[in-house]
Amino acid sequence: DGLDALVALGSRNPHAVRVVVGERWLVNDLVNAWAPLGFRPRLSREQIAYTVDQDTFVEARPPLELRPAELSDLEQVVSASAEMAREEAGDDPQARNPKLFRQRIKERLGRGRDFICTRDEALVFKSNVAALSAFGGQIEGIFVPRNHRGRSLGLSGTQWVTRWILDRSHRATLLVNDDNSSARSIYERLGYTPTHESRTIFFS
Repeated sequence: DGLDALVALGSRNPHAVRVVVGERWLVNDLVNAWAPLGFRPRLSREQIAYTVDQDTFVEARPPLELRPAELSDLEQVVSASAEMAREEAGDDPQARNPKLFRQRIKERLGRGRDFICTRDEALVFKSNVAALSAFGGQIEGIFVPRNHRGRSLGLSGTQWVTRWILDRSHRATLLVNDDNSSARSIYERLGYTPTHESRTIFFS
């Protein structure tokens, strides 16, 4: 079955496995199966998966006007992404491997699906669409820097990204940490509903 195939993959090439995301029960089973092979999770995030579609989406307020991030925005996106990782996962990618972290974000910007809003040349909102097909789109990296919070930027920015996906696909999905009640409230105002418990494991 699928679990056996993933266990075999880890056995053949453990260095190929960096992140595992999925339904919590399945990820837990996989981590337990990989433990005898020497896999030790570096980070674990317990999350809830949310979904919204064309029929349930609610436009709660005028959307924030976003634009695709360009290479000239790279340093601001890197800084905001690192701040988000430190805040949400207790991880500091700039301390571990800043060159690799920056390179991955630079490559991602080249796909044209990172969206930001800037005011007075300062980044106030960012997000990216990690995957997109006719079936659905996955939103990641929703973040408002701390000194710009309390202005509904998270709500209106997420609304814009969700509409961008729903103009091209049937549904939008995202993951949110279990304990992030403020973010969950924002998504539910936009019509998102929880679908299942998820877990994200970082191995390296």
